[in-house]
Amino acid sequence: MKVYPEVKKIAALNHKMQVLCEKLNEKIDCDGLNLTNAYLISGCSEKNGHLYQDGKKLDNSGPVDNEYYCKQHTGVCEDDFYGTMYFKTDVPGQFVAVPFWM
Repeated sequence: MKVYPEVKKIAALNHKMQVLCEKLNEKIDCDGLNLTNAYLISGCSEKNGHLYQDGKKLDNSGPVDNEYYCKQHTGVCEDDFYGTMYFKTDVPGQFVAVPFWM
C-alpha cells in the first residue's frame, strides 16, 4: 500500500481545526458558522462604520458588538439567514471571512 504523507498532514490539520473550533466556541456561539470554508481577505478599509475592499462595501451592518462586520441575507422562507461575517486580524487591512447559515 502506498503511503501519502499529505493524507496524514490533512488529518492532523483537521484535528487541530477541531480543537481550535472548540476553543472558539467557548468565546462566541459558532453554531451556523462554516469555519471550514473561512478565508483571508486583504486590502480592506473601515470607513464610516462599514467595511470596504477595493471600493466595494462588504457589509450591510456596521460592526456588530464591536467584534465583526456582517453581510446578511434572508432565505426564501424568511426564517433563515445566510451571509458572511468578517473578523479583523492583527494584520492591517486583513480580515477573516466566515460564511454562515442559520
